[in-house]
Amino acid sequence: MPLEREGFLVPDGKHTRESFQRCLIDEYKQLFQPAKKRKWIKIHGVRTKADKWQEHLQPFLKRKMGQFWHVQLPISGQDSGNQTVDFYVCNYTPELLLFYTASTDWEYERSLRIFIEETIGLGRMWIGPKTFENLILFFVDRYQPSIERFFARRNKWDNFPSKIKRDVKRRVDWGAEDSFETMFELRDQYGIRPTAVLMRFKDGKIQLNNDGVFVLTRINTKMFEAFEAALNFIGKEESFLTTASQRVELHLEKVGTEGRELVVPQLISGAISLKRAKLADVIVNRIMQGEKFDFIDSATHEGSFSWVATAIDKDKKSVFGVNSNESVIHLIPQFQVTFESFLDFYREILEEIDSTASFQTLGGIIG
Repeated sequence: MPLEREGFLVPDGKHTRESFQRCLIDEYKQLFQPAKKRKWIKIHGVRTKADKWQEHLQPFLKRKMGQFWHVQLPISGQDSGNQTVDFYVCNYTPELLLFYTASTDWEYERSLRIFIEETIGLGRMWIGPKTFENLILFFVDRYQPSIERFFARRNKWDNFPSKIKRDVKRRVDWGAEDSFETMFELRDQYGIRPTAVLMRFKDGKIQLNNDGVFVLTRINTKMFEAFEAALNFIGKEESFLTTASQRVELHLEKVGTEGRELVVPQLISGAISLKRAKLADVIVNRIMQGEKFDFIDSATHEGSFSWVATAIDKDKKSVFGVNSNESVIHLIPQFQVTFESFLDFYREILEEIDSTASFQTLGGIIG
């Protein structure tokens, strides 16, 4: 049985994001010191559809607090009883929600993570490998923090350039005075790339995670300023990916011509362009071994290489077609289409196949 947890109840108020963060600072003793173990603020980035997210959260809404909503998500599992986890949600941009919480990792895994996985129209805000490295370099250049610890990984078949080339999976948890230098030395030697990094500032620590989770170990103005700087740095790419993936759809459009009205199928497909990798049977097999998607009706052809298949998102149950040559993978919407499925597929390509791959949309008339 899990230990009985304490609630995270922020006082009422009509808050902007700035005033909410100031409230956390001013009410620190009331909110955090009663805990048996010192709590940290964790902020989870969640992708959304601008016109749907309030509908998703409505069953769990407890308080409207200006630009924030206090929601209590249930903890799933046989041993959870009627426990809930407190989150405070704001709409950072039309397509991005921020969930503030003091919950533990266990509580997140059993509440918000499951909520995202089961809700069509919500997806985790992950950060691609190159963008995440650039975010770390941005912080080091701007704030000169010390890197206390980092986590890094390499997939068995990752083709990221490295001096030592072996098809083995690697995971590293490193903490030392030379963590920053070691992080990039391991990348160059073994192709290991960071997935989380803990930085010490004069005023506290912040942990950046490539899952779009930001952890603040102290509640003060300087640490919230660092968090805001991280959001501003990744904001342009995040907005592009989310809005582009939401354009992928198949719909019928009425077109008037010479006194007649025709119904014409309009398709906007997703396109993942590979830069380092070239698709072949062996790489297709690796894609199909992933945990997120099932594939049916898969077929490849050598010579002028092609791959066609139907992909099924195991969590969201959305269905889309895959049609590719050796350098571009087209994602064709079919059934119960939702944008986060396309982005999760793109993430698997980035992290498992080609970390330099790009995502775009292509539109046109069918027939």
